[in-house]
Amino acid sequence: MAGVEVFTVADARYFVGAVASAVTVGRSLPAAGITVLDLRLRPDQRAWLADRYRVVDPPARRHPYAAKSFVALHLDRLDPDGVAVVVDADLVATGPWDDYVASARAGALVAAIDPMADRHFDEWCTLLELPGPLHPRPYVNSGLVFWSIRHHGALLQRWMEVCARLGDAGGAEKFGVPGVFGDQDALNALLMTEFVDTEVDVRPASEVEISKAMHGIRIRDLASFTCTGPDGPLRALHSVVRPKPREPGTAWRVEGAAFARILRAAIGPAVASSPPVGPLAATEVVPWLRPGPVAGLRLAVVLAHARTRHAWGALRRALRTRRSV
Repeated sequence: MAGVEVFTVADARYFVGAVASAVTVGRSLPAAGITVLDLRLRPDQRAWLADRYRVVDPPARRHPYAAKSFVALHLDRLDPDGVAVVVDADLVATGPWDDYVASARAGALVAAIDPMADRHFDEWCTLLELPGPLHPRPYVNSGLVFWSIRHHGALLQRWMEVCARLGDAGGAEKFGVPGVFGDQDALNALLMTEFVDTEVDVRPASEVEISKAMHGIRIRDLASFTCTGPDGPLRALHSVVRPKPREPGTAWRVEGAAFARILRAAIGPAVASSPPVGPLAATEVVPWLRPGPVAGLRLAVVLAHARTRHAWGALRRALRTRRSV
């Protein structure tokens, strides 16, 4: 889609996730450009990405949880009437995004509702040096955001400036701490203070799944990465589980069957891709996400183990509840 640029962030650990994200996003926005911020990729990883996408260096040391705001540095090369899309490396596209782009072009900031929809802190104003008071509104996830260059240029610039004040505060995973979610807290703080009048097109959880286990999701067509949830077709899956299903040593802790299967489907063509830089090394990918029948069997075993683990956990919880009655 002309005038659309997608931005994501990756380091050596998130490389495979960034590849899968870029492959699936390319299906949803086939004409969009893709820019990857290099947060210490290995040279071979960077070369693989640079052969296919634009790869840029960070302007300064920045915690990964506050790095996505680098988009503001590239506004001068983007179409003034275009749209910037910020995508997390742990998100895969599973449906069309044309209406999200259209809504952003019309002036709305498009983002999905976060599971912590009521999250807000008055302390954000002090931490991030923002003018008060805070005006609470639905808390959105920064893993998928569509920005109009014309309408949201000032917000993008302020997002980068405010993220610079976070230092290494992000990523501690203490949910009750203001600023712990880095660029996501910074974005929401701005929307609740300086940009309270900005129109936000908040997309529901029925369209963008943000979870760990991702129960109730069915894949409609693995080749096109499309899937449905309990309430209909899904546009994206954002895995917030740790450890990630693409990480070594996680075989018996994998969560999210649909997400894992789409990861494998997206990575497979990359492993088999052609020169000049060459295919993605199979050793870069955990055994259960590689292409081929043996890897497919491994993934089936991994997912069966996950289902058994969840069933056993549910049974134990039911027994505890019964004993307490």
